[in-house]
Amino acid sequence: APREPAAPVIEAIIEDAALTRAARAAAAAQAQSEAAQAPSEGAGTGPETAPVTAATGFATAPPPVPVATQTELPFAPVEPAPAPVKVEEAAAPKPVTVDLEAAGLILIETRPEALAAVQTQQAEPAPRPRGPRPKPAWAQQVAPVSDEPLQQVETRRDL
Repeated sequence: APREPAAPVIEAIIEDAALTRAARAAAAAQAQSEAAQAPSEGAGTGPETAPVTAATGFATAPPPVPVATQTELPFAPVEPAPAPVKVEEAAAPKPVTVDLEAAGLILIETRPEALAAVQTQQAEPAPRPRGPRPKPAWAQQVAPVSDEPLQQVETRRDL
């Protein structure tokens, strides 16, 4: 079955994004108003610069921008998984007694002496050990080449 979209979750995410945009817009407007007031205080001093501290010689960081606090989670809370249920194993079934004579069967037991005699007769003899492996062709000795001079033999008839 197809899953239904989580509409409340999506709505919460959209609402959170809208709050974040509104907070950023308010911070930007506040920064613009502060920047507009800063040149009027020190008009004619030169290009706009951030205030510099005398102790470090570095520009001070702008004040932190307030961020909207999130009151609700943008997703549904996750429910904990249910505890596993312990399943007891069923007891082993009791052996069923069958009346062999009623089924037309006869129970025969083998004498241990006869069983041992048959087992010794059927015991397989130990396999023969393999003989030595033949040497591979590359390891075999090659017949010596004769040192006689070679002779050229003509096999073509010229008519």
